[in-house]
Amino acid sequence: MSLSKADPTVLAMESLTKFLATTAGKDKVAKILQYGGLFVSYHASKKNPKSELAAKAKKIQAAAGAARKVFRLGNSIGDYLKIRQVILAGNVFAPLNLLAFFRSFGLYWYWIFDHLVWLGNTGVAKVDSSKFSFYSSAAWFLGLISSIILDIVALLDSIKKEKELRLKYYRLSPGQDTKELDTQTKANKAKKSELSLNCVKNAADLCIASTLLNIRKFSPGTVGFCGMLSAFIASYQLMPPIQPPK
Repeated sequence: MSLSKADPTVLAMESLTKFLATTAGKDKVAKILQYGGLFVSYHASKKNPKSELAAKAKKIQAAAGAARKVFRLGNSIGDYLKIRQVILAGNVFAPLNLLAFFRSFGLYWYWIFDHLVWLGNTGVAKVDSSKFSFYSSAAWFLGLISSIILDIVALLDSIKKEKELRLKYYRLSPGQDTKELDTQTKANKAKKSELSLNCVKNAADLCIASTLLNIRKFSPGTVGFCGMLSAFIASYQLMPPIQPPK
């Protein structure tokens, strides 16, 4: 391995280190292990019900799932602040504001019930873990539906803006400066890409939530794949960009 500061491998490792230094980063890695374990155990047990690989994968799934509940402690605070922000901004009953409220409201209670499930699983508090797990999934489902609608609306606006920018390029006079349009186009392209990834990520999570609520049951293999897909997208979004030294 090269000792140069500009070595791509070293730069990638530095970016990964920053990612893993965050609780959100650790949570996404644990999510990959959790749903990867479910995916592997399902397909391995289909081939051989007594598969040793399936048994090991289930243990990884359980351990990673338990670890994620610790990483998510306190996440409810962030969504509480978002709920407060929406209310203080006024005009809560405007369609998009109401969706933003339900998104944060759903995620807030998702975290709260998830914390209660963790307290029950650890024996710290006597709670009905299965009941609160169902409540947590219902709140998550509400948050995801609201998020997907908001992202689709924003994505349609971004596509509309993209067409407007193309029209402006077409109307430019020969030799006219395009710097401002280039900046707007680049920003809109990045926003469009982010929103598209959000839609796919939340749709994948919605498959998991709908299965937990028995709204639309998917196989453990499909749920495992959706969980991994969502986690990989979220990891990509959270990963700090690789920046070569100046």
